[in-house]
Amino acid sequence: MGLMHILKPHIHFDGSETLLSYAARLAAIHTGLGTQQLLSDLGINRQAFLSGDLDAVAQFSEQTGSDYEKIRRGTIRLLTRHNEFRGEAMSREFINPRVTKICPQCLAKDRILGGYRHQVMWTFRCIRSCEFHGTTLIETGSTKAMDLRQVASSILLSGAGRGIAQNNERPSFAAWLSGRLNNRSLATDWTADQTIEQVIAAAEMIGAVMTFGHDVNLKRVSAVNLEDATERGFRIYMQGHDVVAEALTDIRRASQARAVQAGPLAMYGRLFDWLDRRANLIDPGPIRDILRDHIVEHSAVGHGDVVLGVEIARRKFHSLNSLVEVTGIERRRLSRLLQKSGLVPDGMSDAESGRLVFPATDVEDLCADIADAIQLQDAPDFIGASKGQFLALYAAGIISPIFPVEERGAVRNVVFAQRHLNVFLQKIADLIVLESDGFDDFQSISYACQRGGGTTTDVVARILNGKIFAMRRPGEPGLSKVLVRPSEAIATKDPAAA
Repeated sequence: MGLMHILKPHIHFDGSETLLSYAARLAAIHTGLGTQQLLSDLGINRQAFLSGDLDAVAQFSEQTGSDYEKIRRGTIRLLTRHNEFRGEAMSREFINPRVTKICPQCLAKDRILGGYRHQVMWTFRCIRSCEFHGTTLIETGSTKAMDLRQVASSILLSGAGRGIAQNNERPSFAAWLSGRLNNRSLATDWTADQTIEQVIAAAEMIGAVMTFGHDVNLKRVSAVNLEDATERGFRIYMQGHDVVAEALTDIRRASQARAVQAGPLAMYGRLFDWLDRRANLIDPGPIRDILRDHIVEHSAVGHGDVVLGVEIARRKFHSLNSLVEVTGIERRRLSRLLQKSGLVPDGMSDAESGRLVFPATDVEDLCADIADAIQLQDAPDFIGASKGQFLALYAAGIISPIFPVEERGAVRNVVFAQRHLNVFLQKIADLIVLESDGFDDFQSISYACQRGGGTTTDVVARILNGKIFAMRRPGEPGLSKVLVRPSEAIATKDPAAA
């Protein structure tokens, strides 16, 4: 780039202003007729330049002797479906290059310095106060002005902004945004890999729902109230994944939805609606994954269901309704069974129990246990024990029923899970098989008990914890085939149990 291309007097680009602001300042000095005339003189397509076309920006840089990288950082690109700033996709309502709000004190200062600067910070919807003066930005009343000079004079002459009190409490999200624009953000900050809009929009939605409720309409919230809500959400969001998840739990608990079939929209309100339907053009960032995980962790989402655009591969929770569908057990009976198991509180209404969710693995195992349960009268044969032996093991708690009973050893409506009985049988199957009859000192548990080795439950307990060496006869494992040395049973018996 040769010196002959540098416009004189040369004006340096201010890193806090937009490209269009810089172009307007150059035009005011070199043409006095505005940006359009300057662009025409330089042979640059006006529409392409105003839209932030990078070729047009590069041409402008070369023709004016400006630093391309610096002015590119002040360029807001207007693309077909969204805007772009510093390589980040942003929605049109989030950042707007037009002069819609300004700080009158900054204008007064710039007038003295000889050129109005439209600051990048003012282009963000979430910013409503000046970072230098702390005063509230005022609306220009224009939705099309691209040159600050078009509105500055009338605003200053009208005295707009006079008497506006200084806002001493600058929102922390505004300070964060300023730091981000000026490369002062921390590399360790979990938002470092997120775009500006991903951070601010997530904070805005979380704060708004927590502050104004699940049905909040952001367009109807005043700028002051929305700023407060965004600040609330931002302080949560900046603490990371776990704290955001805790906030989602609070939002879920605050839901007024009481219907059994209440879904994510009812439980998370506008936050879910935004991520499910409205955040399609701009990637919302990690908040979508966090909310999806929270829904899966707290709702009865089934295998194959699609939540926020992702198909769920594995169910984590069941509702009463989904359990009815999976097991085929009638709803009232299933509800009573779950109450007996302690998963549903006694006396809970059908509507209330319908909103509960249960860990899928645990409750599916429970329902499978119910489906193939062993009745008390059939259980002794199942483990190869006498009725007396089984009742003794049951009363001692060595073998437990599916559902807790009021009194230990109760025998009414008691059933056992095949799964649990098979665990007991596997411990017997793991014993060494006695292949020969040459071990006369090994006898059945009953024989050992008769010779003073202790009760059935005491001997079985010592076998299970390894205090008595036991073997078993060949064939299908069962308690009747377990063999011990009576002398060892007597020797290891607890005197207190005698």
